[in-house]
Parts: sequence; C-alpha cells; structure tokens
Amino acid sequence: MAKYQILKFNRGCLRIGVLGCGHFGKQLVLSLLQLTDLTATCITVSTRRPEKLSDLSDLGIKCFYDNKRLAASVDVMFLCCLPSHLSAVSSQIHGCIAESCIVYSLVTAVPAARLKNLLAHSSIVRPHYFFHTKSAWPKLWRSGRTPVEALKVQEIIEVTSPFKKACK
Repeated sequence: MAKYQILKFNRGCLRIGVLGCGHFGKQLVLSLLQLTDLTATCITVSTRRPEKLSDLSDLGIKCFYDNKRLAASVDVMFLCCLPSHLSAVSSQIHGCIAESCIVYSLVTAVPAARLKNLLAHSSIVRPHYFFHTKSAWPKLWRSGRTPVEALKVQEIIEVTSPFKKACK
C-alpha cells in the first residue's frame, strides 16, 4: 500500500507534535510512521513519562516532557491527553502555541469552543463522530483489527475523515 504524502514545508518536513503519549498517542505515532511519508525526525512527543517510550526514541522520535516547548515548535499538534488532565495541560501551553499551528484535539469530551478558550488558539480541529443505528459498520470494522490495520482500509479512512461533510 502506498503511503499518504504529507505536505512539505520550507524546512523540509511538516513538524508534528503529539502531546500525551499513552496508548492512544503511541498508536497515533506508529500510524503516522507506517501510513504516511513522515520520518521519525519530523515527529516530537511530550509526555509525563518519556522514559517509557524507549521504543519510539530508538526509532529517532524526540520524546521529552516539556509541553510548552512542544506547543511552540510544531506545525500540527495532536492533543492526546486525558480529559482530566486538560486543565493542567492547557495552563502550561496557553499562549505558547505557534500562530500557524493546527491543533487536532483527540480529547473528545471537550467542545471546540471550550478548547479555543483554554488554549487561547483558534485553529482547532476536532473529529465529529456520527453513527447510524442501522449501518454496515460492524462488518466494516471487524473487531480484532489493530488501529494500523483498520487505517489501511480505504473505506474506514473515508467514513472517519474529519474533513468529510456530516451525514444527513
């Protein structure tokens, strides 16, 4: 399968930051490496326990605990912290996010308007999930797939894209 091409900036690569690297954040990083043409040098992770990410560090990903530094230095920041940690995280990075940075929040329990206020930043993207009660999704998802396996299925990418129009 061909990897998705990521836009290149003048610096050579799109700088990706992942704030919070528990199970979900780690899967995101591995998916970015496996499914896109991003290299490990373009990805930075800030997490409370960077010593637990030796496998990512061994791949060349910069792992540390400095949310402010991460927020100020990336083009796209994936917010992967727990909702209960959002208040502390937002107070650390409030006003530090680069103006051109796009924040992709995976903290689904928090509305985008609240995130804009907490982060003092307006370029925020949040996935919006819409489920039909009578759908073919159980067949599509086939339980037992890993996130990386699921993201190799074009139909799954299409139905989960945050950029598609909402279903009517």
